Amino acid sequence: DRVMHASTVAADCALYECWSTLCAGGTVAVLDQPKPSVEGIAALFRRHQVTLALFYAGLFHVVAESALDALASLRVIGAGGDVMSPVMVARVKKAYPALRVMNVYGPTEGCVFSSIHEVVEADLAGGPLPIGRAEPHGDCLVVDDDLRPVPEGEPGQMVLTGDGVADGYLNLPDQTREKFVPDPRPGVVDRAYLTGDLVRKRADGVLEFL
Repeated sequence: DRVMHASTVAADCALYECWSTLCAGGTVAVLDQPKPSVEGIAALFRRHQVTLALFYAGLFHVVAESALDALASLRVIGAGGDVMSPVMVARVKKAYPALRVMNVYGPTEGCVFSSIHEVVEADLAGGPLPIGRAEPHGDCLVVDDDLRPVPEGEPGQMVLTGDGVADGYLNLPDQTREKFVPDPRPGVVDRAYLTGDLVRKRADGVLEFL
């Protein structure tokens, strides 16, 4: 595989783009631009025949709308960081039916991905796109304002636990105390991160990012 590297190395996305790729024997295709542009991304894809790419949702929407032909070499494309547009995902899937589109979720504080969902045709029928289930290294809890579990189907805040959760913010003790709290589950001694993101869990256990 040839994976686009477009993130600053200060972002957790770089772990996926660089280190995961190199450790698996893949090739890193570096987007050598101070500020990524659609034109530059399209040129990189064509020049290196990139097969995997990760986008922020907003950039994915722009590329899907204005540079759809540049995605021809891809076999997997992931996007996250915001709510994904079903319309834009459907546009990409229509042009490239074999292309796997992954809706990923994972703030930097929960490095790297907390949940992943491969978008299928049924997901595009309406409503928010799923972001999947918790990855094996942690858990995704849906809680109310008092950090109590909410019923299935009800909206609540996403709280992340597990190995990917950061220790806190460097030299920012107040912000660390506000966002990093003890795991709210009874009897669990761990650290949890309050994302502030609104989600809900379906009856099948799949999360939807609201």
